[in-house]
Amino acid sequence: MEKVIDMIKSAKTLLAGFENGSETNKEIVSSIESTIGKEIPYEIKSFLVNNPSVDAEELHPIFLGYEPIDIESISKMYADRKSEGACFFLGAFLDLSEDFVLGEDEGFEIIQDLNSEIEDGEKIYDMKNVVPIMDASGYYIVLLYKPDGSTEIAIATEDYCLSSLAPSLEEYLDNLELGISKAAFELEIYEEENEFEIEAPEIWKERVEAVA
Repeated sequence: MEKVIDMIKSAKTLLAGFENGSETNKEIVSSIESTIGKEIPYEIKSFLVNNPSVDAEELHPIFLGYEPIDIESISKMYADRKSEGACFFLGAFLDLSEDFVLGEDEGFEIIQDLNSEIEDGEKIYDMKNVVPIMDASGYYIVLLYKPDGSTEIAIATEDYCLSSLAPSLEEYLDNLELGISKAAFELEIYEEENEFEIEAPEIWKERVEAVA
């Protein structure tokens, strides 16, 4: 268990120190912000410029099997979503305007918010409000800009669904660490493969209640 806690703490270090990132990476972040017309939260900017310093496989089990997306591939996606080396997130959509807006027959439906599952949830068409930061074979952890201006971390799938994961990466990792420390979340360690799995509620409200 101590090793897993140490890995979570290591992941937390990625959420600070944006100013210590390379000038190239910081310029890429500024370019992405200019493209989407929004400021990226500090923890996400830090994560984007710092994640190359950590082995992606180390973060894999911490973030539900997702791996960080290289910041250059995110930038290439906005420059030309079908170019070589570009993150494939936007490249999967056929009906997408030059301004990254989906057609009226598409749109991402929010099927789960931080409190519960939702029926007939709100749809998001402007993909500048959905920024991919991690991927796992067609599924993505994204930074979601909500209509009220707030942000949260969500999971996006290529079948046009969005499920809230946590208010922020910091809160997600704090909750994960507390859940393991209190044995509120199930931790299964596979010694031979040097791997582990964490089982926790899917809905954020339930994760918070589990560690209260």
